Amino acid sequence: FLLPLLAVPAAIFIAVTVQEPDIHRAPGFSLYLKSIAQNICRREAAGLFLISTITFTVLYGSFTTYNPFLLAQRFGLSSPQIGFFISLSSVTTVLIAARTGRTAQRFGHILPMKAGFVLYFVVNIWFASAGNLLSFAAAVLLFGAAQGLNLPNMHSALADLAPDAQRGAFVSLNGTMLRLGQTIGPLVVGFGDKLSGVWGAYGASAAISVIGFVILSTMLRPRKK
Repeated sequence: FLLPLLAVPAAIFIAVTVQEPDIHRAPGFSLYLKSIAQNICRREAAGLFLISTITFTVLYGSFTTYNPFLLAQRFGLSSPQIGFFISLSSVTTVLIAARTGRTAQRFGHILPMKAGFVLYFVVNIWFASAGNLLSFAAAVLLFGAAQGLNLPNMHSALADLAPDAQRGAFVSLNGTMLRLGQTIGPLVVGFGDKLSGVWGAYGASAAISVIGFVILSTMLRPRKK
């Protein structure tokens, strides 16, 4: 709970070292709101907001909410052990995300995101069928790789799409959409579990991953940086 305090020195560092660029702003607040409304309704912007919701539905559904129950019931792990296995995803997330700049220059933002959603689908099937902890750990690492491919590119694509004067509004709305995903995720896997147990829970997240891939394929155009 003390971790958010790190934002204070980070904010001070940014305030002192980063120079804010001059941005042309709309002459009136009503025109500013009208311009924002027009831009967020564009197909690509709407697609990215939907992708944000779907990403966090998967993250807070099968991965964050359901996996601890599976680890406890199927493998008999304690809370610290469960935390260790879930945290393994951070390793591959960092390793993959660190190469986002190079990856985006070569492939753009959309292709890596598509690869991430393919991995989301594969991993959810893998979680449901994992018969031992080694197999489960491999799936967790693969999920981390999917996050590393998807999240940095998703945020970068949104930042590239937003006009300079409206970037804060885009980021704020995106925060709302991801919180929606955090809320929906546990409900989705709970509904799937109610229908057909473990396979229903992970199958629901796998199906949502397919929807995300379709949105990326139909609503967003690949671009290289």
